[in-house]
Amino acid sequence: MNEAHKQAMREGRERSPRFGKSLFSANDARGYAALRALGIDCRTRKARRWAAYYAQFIDQTGGKHAKLVETLCGLLIEREDLQRRQLKGDGHDHTFMLAKVSQSIVSTMDRLGIVKKVEKERRPLRETLMERAND
Repeated sequence: MNEAHKQAMREGRERSPRFGKSLFSANDARGYAALRALGIDCRTRKARRWAAYYAQFIDQTGGKHAKLVETLCGLLIEREDLQRRQLKGDGHDHTFMLAKVSQSIVSTMDRLGIVKKVEKERRPLRETLMERAND
């Protein structure tokens, strides 16, 4: 590792491992700053959605459980992405993953206290079988 790369690592700048050049130049940083000054958000659509979800759920939880809220935001973005890919028709069946991600979302929301799982009232098996036998 050369000295310039070590200096970049200390400054927090990302460098291309293959070419050794900075991925973001000073011109790019000034360009992003200029766009932000104009009110243009330079983040990806997923990053903006994640930030919006995070702000919403942190407000709902009162600023507690930041790691769970981060997990929930990631799961919501993943579900949106799976739904988008399924609607687009990319040749894969995403039903199983959608079910698993949705189940994880409900479980995480329940742990955060945002939603409560509603348990259905179950009838004893004997009553159900007797009813079917009489029909």
